[in-house]
Amino acid sequence: MSEIDWQTLNQRLLDNQSQLSEHNSREIQFWPDLLERRAQQLADRKQLVQKSQKTFLVCQLQTERYALALTQLKEIAPFKTCTFLPLAPPSLLGIYNQRGVMVSVLELADLLGLSAHPSRCGEGYLLFLRSVPPVALRVDAIGDFLHFEEQALIPCPKAPFLQGLVGDVQILNLSALSHAPLLQSISLASYQEQE
Repeated sequence: MSEIDWQTLNQRLLDNQSQLSEHNSREIQFWPDLLERRAQQLADRKQLVQKSQKTFLVCQLQTERYALALTQLKEIAPFKTCTFLPLAPPSLLGIYNQRGVMVSVLELADLLGLSAHPSRCGEGYLLFLRSVPPVALRVDAIGDFLHFEEQALIPCPKAPFLQGLVGDVQILNLSALSHAPLLQSISLASYQEQE
């Protein structure tokens, strides 16, 4: 067995550590600038996206696709039976107990003037609005999220309940919808979109 020259080995180790430290110190001096530039690029991109894009939830009503801004929604839940109210208009399906709060459940298809859908009882989803008093809209199905820039919105001036169209999706205007006679009767006039 050959003898190990510990002094030479230690010297080589120290030389390698020195070279490695020198190399790292040259690289490290560029890191703060690199990290700062990258952070600024990410911040600029996020601000640009936040300013120019809005996020909407797409829902299905019969064969039509509608979307509501996420800022207008409080919660989404599967539709279960709600308590029927005698002499209520057809658009008012009834009231729903959501964790001790009574919520008026409205049929969005009826509010928009779509024809009746005979098999929808007990099916679909509820979109709980950020409104006072509490209101939920019943829809047939929930779709994907829709992100778009404002300039992509094609206005629909003759459709009072719509902000406009993005592709084949109709963007709902809940502020205008809150002036519908049924919603006025349950005092939804205090609804305000939160942006």
